[in-house]
Amino acid sequence: MLLAGVQATARADGEGWLIGEGRLPLFQQAQGRNRLRMRLVTDFRVAGRSGGVQQALSRVGVTWDPSDILMLATQTTLAATSNDGQRYGQEARQELEATVTTQPLAFVSQSHRQRLELRWSPGWVWLRHRVLQRLSFGPASWRVQPYVLDEVFFDGREGLHQNRFVVGLS
Repeated sequence: MLLAGVQATARADGEGWLIGEGRLPLFQQAQGRNRLRMRLVTDFRVAGRSGGVQQALSRVGVTWDPSDILMLATQTTLAATSNDGQRYGQEARQELEATVTTQPLAFVSQSHRQRLELRWSPGWVWLRHRVLQRLSFGPASWRVQPYVLDEVFFDGREGLHQNRFVVGLS
């Protein structure tokens, strides 16, 4: 009996993500520095608690890599979110981000991202700050790499809003 309850709870709280990202080169100097690219990201999240698609978003913008370890970006995001699979709230965001990526060990790379979002939905405008730390494992030549990430969300309306911890494959 207890096991069935645990399974039902796990299904209700389960979540899966399907994220795709493409980058179109616009400009690049020699040796990979000063790359300017157009970026398009699509993100679909499915959750048991919503009975299907919980969130769908599209992000389009520009990235600039002034050095091998630093990426600066700005993008506009449009999102639709549901908690019940029936009604979807709409939201738009303008985002600024900076990401530093280094390789402290031969088989470990790390990324640290700071993202500031101006978010608006019907009746609301607010700021959110996101801080992400990601570790990827395996040499860069691997087509699939395991990773672990932790992201903290500071919401202008609620303060510390969310902490997202993820283990996955990229």
